[in-house]
Amino acid sequence: MAALDLANWMKYLEPSEYVINSYIPCSHDASAYPYEGGENAAHDLVGSICQSADYTAQLLAGSRYFDMRITRLGNTLVMKHNIITFQPFETVLNQIKNFAKSHKSEFFFLDLDFSHKNAIADDVLAMLIKILGDGKEDAFATAHVGPDGKSYNKELTWAKLKQDGKQYIIIWGEDETIDGDTKHYESGKLWAPQAADIRDNWEDDYPNKSPQEIVNWLDEALSLWKKEKLWITQLIDTPKRSYLPGHHPSDCDSKAAPVFNGWLTKFKPGDKLGIVKRDFVNEEWNEAGIYHVIRLNKFAQSPDIPLGPEIDYLNNIRLRTLDGRYLAVDTKPPGNTNLSLVTLVDQPADNTRFLIRERRKDSAWTWPFSGNLDADSCGANGNVRLAHVDSSIGNDTVLSCAKNSGGFLYWGVSWNDADDWETFLPYNPANTGSKNVIHHGSIIVLRTLWHMYWKVDLDENYYTRVYASAGPIEDATQFVIEKA
Repeated sequence: MAALDLANWMKYLEPSEYVINSYIPCSHDASAYPYEGGENAAHDLVGSICQSADYTAQLLAGSRYFDMRITRLGNTLVMKHNIITFQPFETVLNQIKNFAKSHKSEFFFLDLDFSHKNAIADDVLAMLIKILGDGKEDAFATAHVGPDGKSYNKELTWAKLKQDGKQYIIIWGEDETIDGDTKHYESGKLWAPQAADIRDNWEDDYPNKSPQEIVNWLDEALSLWKKEKLWITQLIDTPKRSYLPGHHPSDCDSKAAPVFNGWLTKFKPGDKLGIVKRDFVNEEWNEAGIYHVIRLNKFAQSPDIPLGPEIDYLNNIRLRTLDGRYLAVDTKPPGNTNLSLVTLVDQPADNTRFLIRERRKDSAWTWPFSGNLDADSCGANGNVRLAHVDSSIGNDTVLSCAKNSGGFLYWGVSWNDADDWETFLPYNPANTGSKNVIHHGSIIVLRTLWHMYWKVDLDENYYTRVYASAGPIEDATQFVIEKA
């Protein structure tokens, strides 16, 4: 048994493989997702939502190529889907940058799309340099550009990208339509070549095609790909009237998923497919297709996370997020609190070790997934408490959720005082109904007995906290179990 290392899958690629022969999941309209402070209900009502989560979550789902559409709103560069605007360009770049800092093996293809008539090119370049380049222009790859300084470099391998030492591959889509014809504009930067010279992004009359007709057309289109440029397989079911109930992008995508996933799984390594553009890359209905796309690549070593020993009662464990950080107790957090809060740290240490205990202290017990999303009692399968491995505190002091104080996790409840605030249910995010035993290397999400999921976020002090969220399980933070 094994789990795909979605957060780091490029780390395992065969260095000598050509990028043009590789397979990369792509997020269509990557910025069109609900976010805190956004007009989410209105965006959903008019059918403008194409992704269910932000860039960080899309990256954790395996996406590495992003369709990014930009405009100006007042004096701010913002992301857009058609006429609907979303978060600032600066905000989404910071998400990508933060992920890149903790995932040095990964590359990020940023396919920028904006209109020349908006006169934002200089501002877009300046923002890229400011955020991703920390004020410098040497942060961006140039290895994808051919000797003519314009066309795609067909000799580009993953090894050459790594030698270049740059994680960001910029593709510059500044265009203008004049009398029905598209005019392309250059950025003036070697590291931001014109998109039309770098990739082909063919699409047909998608709104008037069924999912099966879409994949039939793609079969014909792929047969014509000469591998002169990168190729984007646009596997999206574009609704004709997305504002009507039942015609929103999520409705169309979920209904098309069986056909799209079935079509993807017919491909074998070496087949023409290229970059696969999908909506809702974080949704369960797309998981099988994205997994298959990634596994088509040529790898120097397996991208799977092998499962180790079973996790038993009284095992010491660590909980690692998919971006490589560890759950930890912080006895001196910032802000006005005398609580020991639960946070994340970059490296394993003493404050990241926990003792896994079944709520009854059953010595014959191994830790299973709950297998029951409706479980709400301490007798439910999979119930656990986490004791901090710290002799100064004692192993009968357990982690708790502050139900009446925003749901954040903190330290300092004795075993005897514990109730449903201190008892947690684990689920397999790929199969919430699983009752299999949890192993070293298993990926889990955790829920309190009051139906709220663990989620990592920043508080008003920009301090990383773990708290109980009322959001859907798909938005919960995933943890890898490590036997400490």
